[in-house]
Amino acid sequence: MAWLGISEQVKESFFTLGGIFTLSLPCLASRLPSDSDNPLSGLQSLGGPFAMRNETLGKHFAFSPRNLEDGRLYTLVTSIFNHGGMDHFIGNMSILIPVGHDVHRRFGRKHFLAAFIGGGVAGNLAQLAEYVYQQLQWQEVLPSPYTWSIFGESFNSTIESWQKGALGSVYTSVNAWRASIGASAALSGLVAIQACANIRSLISNLQELRIMRRTGVHDRHREHILYMESLYQLSHLFLTTLVVYEDASRLIDSTSSDKGILRTLVAYSSDGIGHAAHIGGFLFGVLYFFCILS
Repeated sequence: MAWLGISEQVKESFFTLGGIFTLSLPCLASRLPSDSDNPLSGLQSLGGPFAMRNETLGKHFAFSPRNLEDGRLYTLVTSIFNHGGMDHFIGNMSILIPVGHDVHRRFGRKHFLAAFIGGGVAGNLAQLAEYVYQQLQWQEVLPSPYTWSIFGESFNSTIESWQKGALGSVYTSVNAWRASIGASAALSGLVAIQACANIRSLISNLQELRIMRRTGVHDRHREHILYMESLYQLSHLFLTTLVVYEDASRLIDSTSSDKGILRTLVAYSSDGIGHAAHIGGFLFGVLYFFCILS
């Protein structure tokens, strides 16, 4: 019966992860050159969703301030299933399979999908928040007309309003079209849930080991299992901490106020990686774990 239970868990997880993989295929196939050696390029012959133009992908399967301004709110979700290429897709799938299966096994399909989609949406909103923050910083990159001590207060107000408007136009023309795509933020939500679950399990294992020592219980097999589980959990938490630290440090560095004019203008997308999205997805996963799963 135990074997059947594990088999059922694997089957359920396989269908869920396979569904995410399948939903990602149309955008991935559409991005490939028609003469590509990749077998997925053959899907383009089916037409329809497998042969979308770049304009369609950019408008309907990418989250950007421009798309949000145009009312395409659904891109908060559809962008999760659009990847920049095979390397981007394979990288995300290599995380989704082990992490996704573990979260699916522990908490079931409903919570897996809620965390996955919720993490992706939260990541996109976090990226939007960074966009707004960087825009506000950019609008302050030049000295205020009030510091010129040339004109009167009313004229200074008019000049400052014009200056901020002009700077805002420059900023949006450079950054508003830059899109967030991929499942990285959604995966960050799953990683956060796995990390929180591992912390809870680690504490439980250490408490059990402590009780076994206090009561004089000698079960070498059980102790071995607890030590191996604890070692895995500590290793996972260490790697997770490194990744989160890297994203957080890059994000903090991009939001510093002493970058200079050019770096301030391009700070929103200087390295092409959505660090704010990763942090947003991760924070969503932490909140989901403690508010819903605990």
